[in-house]
Amino acid sequence: MIVIHDVAEPFLDQIECVLRLIRPLVGTAFACAVVPNWHGREHSQHERLVNAIADCREILLHGLTHRRDHPGGVVSALTHRSDEFGGLEIAAIQARIDLAKCRIQERFRRTTTGLVPPAWQLPVRASQLQGVDFVMRFGRLESCASPSLNRPLSTYSYDWGRCGWAAWASGFLARVARYIHWQAVPCVVIHPIDVTRGWLPHINRNIENLLASGFEPITPTQCLAAQGSQT
Repeated sequence: MIVIHDVAEPFLDQIECVLRLIRPLVGTAFACAVVPNWHGREHSQHERLVNAIADCREILLHGLTHRRDHPGGVVSALTHRSDEFGGLEIAAIQARIDLAKCRIQERFRRTTTGLVPPAWQLPVRASQLQGVDFVMRFGRLESCASPSLNRPLSTYSYDWGRCGWAAWASGFLARVARYIHWQAVPCVVIHPIDVTRGWLPHINRNIENLLASGFEPITPTQCLAAQGSQT
């Protein structure tokens, strides 16, 4: 799976750069994790963003604002308060999901299928949520309707907040996940900041290597459907 995170108007230039990289490799077989109100602000270039990702196969929800209202613990500090759902009760999380879904429907004229928690932080079970089909965590894909339909993931993610140097460990962690769970699905996560930090050539080689190894790009929904057919 290939998923672009932080899809929001402030990062349009970087997102378009990422799209130019992945389209020749996987066509439209990628997902976009959208933040409709980045850091709680309205932005004016949503039509350009809508057009930029119009051909992506799947739209995911990546929070409402991607920003925690108040400072939290270690994860919050390391990610510049990007753990939006950290410290919230289920009712508050659901309210943000519902509002974000409505705004994405209005602006992108598409429905969202799953949730990618900002900074991978979600203090509730997937089965407690309504309005989304699945939750994509760092190490697994969880169905909201059927807890048995969980799929381990081998995630390559190069944005580690303030610890930018930790991106070098991404490949190692992904290989460890594949070693622990031989059925883990490789998932390449791309952030706009990867463009700024110069990681796109490395990501390009990583995707090329996965394709050369025989992997075929799929979406999260397709991944869960394949898992369901095996159970």
